Amino acid sequence: MIDITGRKDAIYLKERYQNKLNEQHGVMKHKRDFFYKMNHKLKGALGEIQRLASDMEADNEERSDLFSSLQNMLTKETDFEVKMLKTSQKGKKIKSLTINQKFKDSEIEEARFDSMMDYLQKYPKYASKSSFNEILDQIKRVEQDIKKTKKELNKAVADALKEISYFPRNLIEFRDQVKRYEKLLNEGTQKIKNCRYVKSVLFKVLTEEGQQKILLDTINHHHSQFVNTIDRMEKEVKEAEVEINSLKKRFNLKSK
Repeated sequence: MIDITGRKDAIYLKERYQNKLNEQHGVMKHKRDFFYKMNHKLKGALGEIQRLASDMEADNEERSDLFSSLQNMLTKETDFEVKMLKTSQKGKKIKSLTINQKFKDSEIEEARFDSMMDYLQKYPKYASKSSFNEILDQIKRVEQDIKKTKKELNKAVADALKEISYFPRNLIEFRDQVKRYEKLLNEGTQKIKNCRYVKSVLFKVLTEEGQQKILLDTINHHHSQFVNTIDRMEKEVKEAEVEINSLKKRFNLKSK
């Protein structure tokens, strides 16, 4: 029997585009869940970096305190400050660093320690004292901790940057999938809207339930949530990258 109303054509179009939309929505859900896992791994890697950075800060602070304690002991028990000040004012070089240069804080700490060690080597009678031995052992231990933590921090940064490197291509793919969904939705909606049956009085007098059998159903798709996910992921990845680069600069890390 010939369908002069065009209802069958409208239903055919609805089913065709509805199936494609449902399929594409499933693809986007899968990609979103994949991104959640990626983001979870990145946050875990960033958390490890923050933990190690905190350890580095604590180690550096402890080292600085130990250097100060050693200098106080030298000043109290010897004429260290007087002798070393005279030497420094002459432009003494300490491991290729000159006193009148502009240093980073870490370089100043190392130069200060080098000058104290030079002094103890010249006057071994002080280095042999138990009080000096004890603090020198503590300095040796904290220096080993700093070296170990920095190695671990370098690895953690490298791991996090590796995770970040996976995001750009996947974000592009995700955005393309959302665009494909939107294209299908717009195309299907327009074609159904232009159907003879949908333009007829017969469609207009249908109940809402009846009309819904002809129109595309996207009430459970909420495709705008995927756009929000992409935007949020891009922002969080950028923030993580900025934080990591800041830590690399602060601790002079070599990870790429």
